[in-house]
This record gives sequence, structure tokens and C-alpha cells, in this order.
Amino acid sequence: AAAAAAAKPAASKRAAPPAAAPAPAAKKAKPMEEAKPEPSAEPAAFAAAKRFSGARRGCVFKKGPQGLGYYRDEPPRPTTAPRGAAAAAPAAGGWRKLGAGIECLELSKAALSGPGASKGAKVRVKYAGTLTTGRQFDAGQISFKLGSGEVIKGWDFGIEGMKVGQRRRLKIAPQLGYGARGAPPDIPPNATLLFEVELLSLGGGKGGGNGGGGRVQGPGLFGGHSATLLRRECLVEPAPPERFPVYTLTFRNPDALSRLGMGVNIGTGDVVKVCVPNYKPKSYSMSAAREGEFDITFKVYPGGRASGYLDSIAVGQSIDVFPMGKKARHPGAFVGLVAFGVGITEALPLAAIELSEAEAESVRLLWCSKSSGDTFWREWAARLAATYPGRFELVDTFTREDVPGARRGRVDAATLREVFDGVWGTLPGGENEARRGEVRFTSVGTKEMMRAFDVTLGEVGYPMPAHALLKKPGE
Repeated sequence: AAAAAAAKPAASKRAAPPAAAPAPAAKKAKPMEEAKPEPSAEPAAFAAAKRFSGARRGCVFKKGPQGLGYYRDEPPRPTTAPRGAAAAAPAAGGWRKLGAGIECLELSKAALSGPGASKGAKVRVKYAGTLTTGRQFDAGQISFKLGSGEVIKGWDFGIEGMKVGQRRRLKIAPQLGYGARGAPPDIPPNATLLFEVELLSLGGGKGGGNGGGGRVQGPGLFGGHSATLLRRECLVEPAPPERFPVYTLTFRNPDALSRLGMGVNIGTGDVVKVCVPNYKPKSYSMSAAREGEFDITFKVYPGGRASGYLDSIAVGQSIDVFPMGKKARHPGAFVGLVAFGVGITEALPLAAIELSEAEAESVRLLWCSKSSGDTFWREWAARLAATYPGRFELVDTFTREDVPGARRGRVDAATLREVFDGVWGTLPGGENEARRGEVRFTSVGTKEMMRAFDVTLGEVGYPMPAHALLKKPGE
């Protein structure tokens, strides 16, 4: 019934009289009426059912006020506004197109006051999501920043303009949901999604309940799949207030994503999205992938929502995750990697993959940390240097400690010339000056650190993204 409403509003069918029936004398039309079948009887307002048993004309299967079952899909009723005045509330019942691939049906009947939700606003929404078959795949409550891409595009479009207390039904086409890929096993490929949403708060509010048993961050919004924690290892012991702990968590691959590492390609900068309850999905690098399991290595920050959530997971418990990646490798002969702090969790695995590629003649990794006590994976770096003699070197620079054999200070233009160009011979006048076009860089850290690093690269003659090892589409 919902699919039929999407193609043509039910109002148009009910408002238009039969073409052959003369008006208004129904009795004179008797011969014509006898020649046509009687229209089907209007379905009952509610019919209880424990499970979905197929589509019923004029009904939608859902869990509603009277329980689980088939509810009559109420047709729109024409509304009239006082002459010269606006209607008190949006017309209930009429599907309205918000844009390509998104329609909404206003469910609120009372007049609402206050501002409407706009891009950039923090909103809290109660929702229930179903497929067009009537099967519910998710329900709950969530807070997010509207228009920032934290949820599927259909939500960013469909929630905009709503007022606190307003309820809508959204019909979201595949291109604004999960597209050709879907979110198996809950959402099939090319699925149209139906959501009933209610705006609970606008401009603030933290996460809360799960809407009567649904997952707060479930596949309805992010496509998460359950991954069970198998092991945890402490790499850096905490020493407050200067040093925070670092852990490696090993998870079992979700059943629905059985490929090695869930299909995450570490060599192209793919990430694991962790669905953090009452928060947005957080990106983490996959530090290792083995048959049937994968690792996430992370630092626990005081008050950190995402890192604190991961730290709270006990062996045997599960989290919701999904893979994400948009970049492509742009190979070069000279590869420079810069890791700021815990960014080494992405940079060192990437260095290992680059060393396995024939194009990379030299891979150099500059690791900028506060002190030597914040570092780890020394054995792994030593193994890479021994396996690829003359092709790999890890260079340390510390900002708060003098360590023999390491640099002291922050990463600046002089550092880049010395650590990279000076060794590769790519400085002006150097033996490989003509090969500067084969130099590639990538950095891993906070967004502010990476932006500042790109500026510094421009100062030494390597503008980004022209010299980026990993590029986004269109760069």
C-alpha cells in the first residue's frame, strides 16, 4: 500500500469518479454499474497478526497502538483553510515531494510553534524504519547534527524543517539510503526505506533510550553489523596526566561480512566505522586483518565518547561496525608517511603494504610523539627494516623529551627536507631532483594537524593533493 501511495496518492483515486458513471443520478447508471465489478470493501481499521504474511490491499503491516498487525492505510482527506488565512497545521494524509528520491507524509494534526530544524542544528529524533514489505528493521532514538552526513542522506533532507513534536512518515529512495549495496542482512540492495520520525528536541540534548528495544545505532541509519570482541592487549600503560593507555582489540568478523578484514583495504585508507551509542559512527583504522578476525588499535582519551565506549567493551561482548572507504592509491617511487601520535596505528600498517608494492623504492615513516613512553610497535618496525633493508626507516621526533638517535621538536619544512628529500636525493640539485614528481606523501593525525602538514608540504614544493599517496575521487 505504501508503494502504491508513492506512485500515485490515494487521494487522486478516491476523489476522481468513475469515468462512465453519469452524475448525480446514480440509479440511471445501473446498467453501467452492473457491467463493472463492485469495488472491494474497505479493509478493517486493524487486524492483529503475529508476523507479516504478504501485502494486503489498503493496509500497512506495522507495530502500532493496538499491537502488531495490519493497519488500514488511511487515505488523504481534503482540508480547507479559512479564506484568507493559512491552515493551522500541515495537511495530514498527502504525500509531499521534498526532492528527488524523498517524500514525506505529515502525521501531526495539531498546530506547532517554534523554529524548524535547519542544517547544522543538533536534533534528537525518535524513529521506526520498515521496508516496503512491512518488515521493521530498526527502531530507536538518536541525536545527530543535521546536514553533516552523520546519517543517510534521506534523513538529512527529511528532517529539515521539522518542529519539535512534529511527526512525519518518510519514503526514501535507494540513492538516498543504501543504494545498490544495501546493508545486509537487514536491508537488501536497492531498497526503498520507510521511516516514521518524530522530532524530540532541537538545538541540544544528549543521547538516551533506544525507543522500546531497538538498537540506538542500528542498520536503519548506518548499516552496522555485530562484531564480537575476542581479545584485548594493552600496548601502552597509562601514566596520568601525561600518558594515556593504548589498546589493541581483536574482533570476530561479522557473519554478514566474511571477507578478509570485512573487505576493508588498509592500503587505500579504508576505515572501520564503529557505531557508538547515542553518538555518531566513529572512524578507526584497521591495524591488522586475519582470517575471520580484525584488529582496532586506539588510545583512550579522558572523556572521549568513542574511545571510552571501546574501552568499556568486555571480551565476549559485541559492537556494531561497518566498513567505509572512498580513496584510491596513487603510487610513487618515494613514499613519505607522517604519523602524529596514535596516527601510527594507520601509518605503520600502510607502510607495510607499500613495501610489498613494486613501485615503492623507498618508504620513510616520521613518527611525531610527546615522549618515548607513548610509542609502541617497535618490534614490528624493526622486522620491516630487516625484511626490506635499505627501503624502510622509521624516524622518531619527540616534542617533550630528548632521546638519543631521535629528533627533538615539531614537524616543519626543515624537518621534511632533512628526513625525506635529503635521503632520497630529491632536493634541488640532488641526484634525483628530476624524479620529484614520483614523491608521494600522506599524514595521519587530527584534521587540524593534517591540514597544517599539507600547507608545510606546499612550502617544500609538494603541493597536495598532487603528491598525495591516497586520493579521493575527483582529486
